[in-house]
Amino acid sequence: MRAGRWMRAAACGLFFLCFALARGAAWELEAQDLDGLRLLVMDRELTGQDGIDMREREQLRERPSAFVLWGQRDSVTVENRDLNRFASCGKIVLWGNARLLLGATASLEENDQDGCLIDRSTAMALFGVPAPVGSRVDLGGEQRVVRGVLETDRPLVVLPAASRDAGLDHLTLRTPEGEHPRLTAEDFAARNGLTGVWSQPQTLAVLGRWLSLLPVLVLLLGEVLRNIWAAFSPEGGRGRLWLCIALAGAMWFLLLWLTEFRFQLPEEMIPNRWSDFDFWGRLFAEKREELLQALSSEKTVPELELLLPALQAAGLGVLAALLAPLLPRPASPAELWVCCAGGALMAFAASVCLSPGLAHDRALWLTLPVVFGGRWLLSVFSGGVFRGQLWRRVLRKLDFAVQRERLE
Repeated sequence: MRAGRWMRAAACGLFFLCFALARGAAWELEAQDLDGLRLLVMDRELTGQDGIDMREREQLRERPSAFVLWGQRDSVTVENRDLNRFASCGKIVLWGNARLLLGATASLEENDQDGCLIDRSTAMALFGVPAPVGSRVDLGGEQRVVRGVLETDRPLVVLPAASRDAGLDHLTLRTPEGEHPRLTAEDFAARNGLTGVWSQPQTLAVLGRWLSLLPVLVLLLGEVLRNIWAAFSPEGGRGRLWLCIALAGAMWFLLLWLTEFRFQLPEEMIPNRWSDFDFWGRLFAEKREELLQALSSEKTVPELELLLPALQAAGLGVLAALLAPLLPRPASPAELWVCCAGGALMAFAASVCLSPGLAHDRALWLTLPVVFGGRWLLSVFSGGVFRGQLWRRVLRKLDFAVQRERLE
């Protein structure tokens, strides 16, 4: 008996660890501003002059689209001659808005031919400090000024492309708000004579975030199925089934409300005409091609920054969902308090040891208390209401009240 409890406790700890890691990866995906972004892997390489021409054409439009041309090249050696230090890292050359590709920390202007960006590990290797902004590095015999430090830990140096620089074979585009992302991207490519494979980075991020919540869905569906099975047993009843569905629905909506979950269907997943029955087939084929392209193509550093957290959130979310049926079922108020206190303690430890962002993740803090509380309520009702004990007490009291009223 004691061994079984220890096994349940170990399964609960392992479940929470996987769930916390999945939610941490989902939180990392949430921090990336991917709304309206489209990525084009082009069939040919462009130059910085092509970027200048494209910018001039876009400025003639009423609502121009922001874009960045970029390409990743082989590893290069970055040196700090003052301290006689060097580091080997990947190299990205870009033209356009660097923030579209590398986030808000990419403070690199388009016409800054003397600046560069480096990652944190390269900054520590060269200078011994995490943010050596304004310091100089030597790159291929050229002196560059560090304009900013990227959040990634992968060795990387980012340089602005000159007009003569070639090798720009990727394009990241942000469509203006309110416009259809796919149609706008296709018009942009046709207007500038670009060909290649389009993909939507947000697809992987949404998939990872949804799968990180899969354990919660499995827990609630498990309660529904368990009580459906009990309702059709000789001792069960239809009342138990409806009560279970009502409590599971209440727990689900409570979690959605407390975690401030927002569901928004992307505009490109809504057909223009509901009579277009081929729309979903085309959409499925398009998303499948995007997913296969993302998994099979050679990865650049910006793509890895999105792919790895998405795979981590999805994989650990599925693993936590497989461990969900092994969670304990509190049979008394004392066990309920112990389970809720253990969940809060594990959430605190995860926010301190794994990621500070988990301190604000309500799903991590509230899932176990809500699920354990719902399980205990179901056990109370199923043990009292549906076995007839509570109903017999109620009927006896009603009968006593009726007899007393007659005597009066």
